This record gives sequence, structure tokens and C-alpha cells, in this order.
Amino acid sequence: MTTLKKLFVLWLVFVPFALLGQVPSWQPQIDECIAHGDFARAEKIMDKLPRKVRKADAVRIDSLKTIMQRIRKDFTMTPEEGLSLIRERVPNVTAEQLARWKANRQLEVMTIDGKEWWFRKSVRNLWLLAPEFEAEQQQSSDESFAIRRKYYLQAMRTPADANGVRDWRRINVTFKLDVDADAVPAGETLRVWMPIPYENLRQRNIVVTGSNHPLTMSEGSLHHTVYMEAVAEAGKPTHFEYSFKYDVGERHIAQQDLLAMLEPYDTTRAEYKRYTGNEPRHVTLTPAMREVVRPRMLAAFFSEGPGARMLRAETLHREWMFTLAMTAREALGLDSDETVMVQGSIDCCFIEDGQWVLIDYKTDRDEGDQALI
Repeated sequence: MTTLKKLFVLWLVFVPFALLGQVPSWQPQIDECIAHGDFARAEKIMDKLPRKVRKADAVRIDSLKTIMQRIRKDFTMTPEEGLSLIRERVPNVTAEQLARWKANRQLEVMTIDGKEWWFRKSVRNLWLLAPEFEAEQQQSSDESFAIRRKYYLQAMRTPADANGVRDWRRINVTFKLDVDADAVPAGETLRVWMPIPYENLRQRNIVVTGSNHPLTMSEGSLHHTVYMEAVAEAGKPTHFEYSFKYDVGERHIAQQDLLAMLEPYDTTRAEYKRYTGNEPRHVTLTPAMREVVRPRMLAAFFSEGPGARMLRAETLHREWMFTLAMTAREALGLDSDETVMVQGSIDCCFIEDGQWVLIDYKTDRDEGDQALI
């Protein structure tokens, strides 16, 4: 089985305590418990610390308990549940395969208080991490694109109207929401707001065709919803459902047309001076804020800097989540080739001239506008 010592959640465990100063004498024992998944013992030890110590190290104790709480929430899948999901795709999966995936950290599991738990997304990540599924994943992606491409071409062959909208379709939609039995006390009123389209260039003729409770539609709001309510009954789930139909069309704007709409930022224009000015009812910049917020820098970023390259990119991802298996030597600089799992998100990345470009928005030092962009 894999313990937390072998599975590092880097950003969650190591970062907070860099800011908390010297490690107190009681913490190494707690760290050892957490590393081996002995969460209950760690909590018991902290709860029995002298009152004076608990008060002085309240922030540190709360952080350690929060780490364990977060890990518990992430590792919520039982081995039986995980195995059932794997068998949907690999019916004849063997114990040897499971052991290998765990040993290679391709199946994310850990032991908490003597019981094995799987990461809630471990099965989905397995398809991405285990090399034997790489070809299948690529085939699935290619098939998905082929299906979408069929409809792309069909839509583009349809003449557009005056607003550039084409290939109109009549769509029937049903939304359902169930609240578990006894999730709220019997007799309490449950109120729900559920989405519904609003009229615009691509959506029209919206008609509600039915609901299982009296329904009210919002009007004049950008967050267009339907509202329903019902009284909870003891031992019974509360069901909400409504249906509607509407016309929806495809509106395609070519990338070159979008880029043609962009104009170089003219900092002498009245509009620029108005919307970046230090005036009431807009934004009043204090001297401290001026050191951080630099309109000229932002304008340069999107008109001629990296922002302009981002706008021209054919493929662009923002806040892109990733899970990466690395050695402890690569990830932490430790003298070990043990595999660790690194999870996080990429601020921004895009493809330019056939190569990936990575952008990280964070910095600890200010070396001037050019350095920041």
C-alpha cells in the first residue's frame, strides 16, 4: 500500500510552513504521523498538547489539521468502488496490474488510519498516467474530433443570416435536480434556481413546455433562471424537473476577423485617459496601488507583448490542471529516484510556431515593467 510519505501533495503540505518560522519541538512527531497516514493519532497528540502550547501554536495546529482534512476529502474512494470503475474499461484486470499501477504511482492510493483509500480522481488519472492506455486515449480523442468535425463542416456549408448565424436547430431540453431524502428537515421549503437560455443572436423562440412544480422565470437579468420551490417530506427525496425548447444556431467568427478588429493601444486617446484616469466613481489609485497597477504595462501586454501572442495562438489553455509523475530528485531535489505525484495548474500556455509557450503570472521581485511582461 502507498503511504503519504510516498505520495507528496507538494503545494498542500510543504508551502504553508515556510512562513511559520521555527518548527516547534512537538511537530516532528506530528509530521511523522501524517507521513504514515496516522491522522487520528496526530490529531490526538495535538489535542493533548498543553493549553499554553495550543494557544501559542494555534495557527500551526490549525494548518496541520486542515491539511489532514483536505487529504481526507481528496481520498474518498474505496478500493471496491475504484476496482468497479476500472473493470468497466478493463474487465479482466488482475491483482498484478493493480500492484504495478500502485507501485508506479499511476494509481493514486494511500493508507489513512490503517485503511486504504483511493484518490477521488485516481481512476480517471490512471487512463492518463499508465502507458498501456495511451494509444486508446489518443484514439478516443481522434474519434471525438472526427464526430465534431462532421458537424463543423455541416454548419459551415449552411448559408449565414445577416448576423452571421447559420445551421439553426430546434432543441428540446429537460433539467432535473434531486435533493436526497432527509437532507433538510421535513416541512422546510426547498428553493431552487435552475438555468434557462435567454434570447440573443444565437438563441430564440424559448418556450417552457412543462414542470413538476409551479415555475417562475427571471426577467431582465443576465443570469437567466427558472425558480421553483417545494416542501420537503420525511423519508422522501425532493424532485425538481422542467422542460423547454428553443432554436439555437452556430455563429462562427474567423480568427483573422477577430484580430482585424483589434487596434493598437493609443494612450493619447480620450477614451484611454478616461478609463485609466484616477477619478471618482471609477477607480481611485492610491500611491501604493500605483506601484502595482500599471496601465501602460497592461496596454503593452495585450497590444504588442505576450498578450498579443496569446490572442493569435491557435491553441490556448488557461488555468490548465495537470497531474505529473516525477522522481523525488526532479521534483524536490532529494537524493532519491522514488516516484512522487505533482499536481497543480498552469497559469497559461499556448502553441506558437509548433512549440508550446508557458506563461507564469507570479513573481516575487519587481524589476521594472519589461521584466514583469
